[in-house]
Amino acid sequence: MPLKLPMMKLPMTVALRHPDSDLRPALDREPHLPKPYARQRIASSYEHVAGILEECPGVEFETAFDAGCGAGLESFGLAAQFDRVVAVDRSWRAIREARATARRAGISRIVFERGDVESYRTPSPFSFVFSNLMSHNAGSRRTLLGALTGGLCDGGWLCYSEVCEGYGPMEVHRAISERDAGALRERLRQILAGCTGERRFRFYLAGTAIPVLERLGFEVARSAATHCNGAVTVAQHWCRLDARREELGDDPDYATPDQLLEDVRVKSRRLAAERSRGALAPRRHAEVERWVRESTNRLSPLLLYVLMADVALRSFDPRASAVERVARRAPGRLRGSEPDWSRLRDLDAAAIELVAELHGTRPVDGGEAI
Repeated sequence: MPLKLPMMKLPMTVALRHPDSDLRPALDREPHLPKPYARQRIASSYEHVAGILEECPGVEFETAFDAGCGAGLESFGLAAQFDRVVAVDRSWRAIREARATARRAGISRIVFERGDVESYRTPSPFSFVFSNLMSHNAGSRRTLLGALTGGLCDGGWLCYSEVCEGYGPMEVHRAISERDAGALRERLRQILAGCTGERRFRFYLAGTAIPVLERLGFEVARSAATHCNGAVTVAQHWCRLDARREELGDDPDYATPDQLLEDVRVKSRRLAAERSRGALAPRRHAEVERWVRESTNRLSPLLLYVLMADVALRSFDPRASAVERVARRAPGRLRGSEPDWSRLRDLDAAAIELVAELHGTRPVDGGEAI
């Protein structure tokens, strides 16, 4: 399931510096341009981008960089404001779709390039960089942010969003409610990688991006977050680059590792090592559940998702196997065996209750942010 960042509530009509780059009339004329999800995101990007830029006083509207653009989901909204936009994504499929959409709509203000943002070198500095929910796929958050910093001119603005510890559990709850085994396994792998520290599809701990950004030379002007059941699902930061720049340490994700997460990682790695020898015994499940109930660590419920991974995954490798990737797109019975939904519902309910208790909120209802 694609990641979604809640849109800001703005007037339906916003001032565009380049109205000729407004794709919405073409979307109305051609109902199949592009795919439905991309259509919805592109159509809403004009208000979304305008709202983001309102939080960037003094931004220069010359050049913008869209890091991890997908099928141009926000690129067209950026092109309606900036004189030139460079949009980069590692997916050939997404870049082809974005180029086709721009070509058919006659929009030439955007250059779509296929590439790895972590190693991308810009030909000239940009006045604005936009990175929306791509860090969870980066090999190193520090490397990603360093690359984004290198692409900015002094005084330029960065709008950076990342998935945090509450997003995976929210999507796991949704997948269990809908009995979607493919989405469930995808999100469990994301949580598992975040808990064990694997440099793959994972989450980051809310609040830990700010020290990294500051040490790179950014002034964090504003931060915002969405929540589910008290846990942060998405964090967004508006940052202006000062003249200061500092080299970071060796840790790939955190300027200063958080002890709460480190405690969970030690236990998660121990469970992963045990799982490499076979499924965890019921007695081991009971021990982990007891520790989680007795713990005051607000991240301890994540270990219940490690237990869910034991129930639903064949291995604790955060990468989906080729068979799983094919099965995810296959219909009906070809998708593979169903997990133990009853056990998963019990663990999910326990996690929801504990997270609410540790954050002082009421339990989630239906997987929506409250």
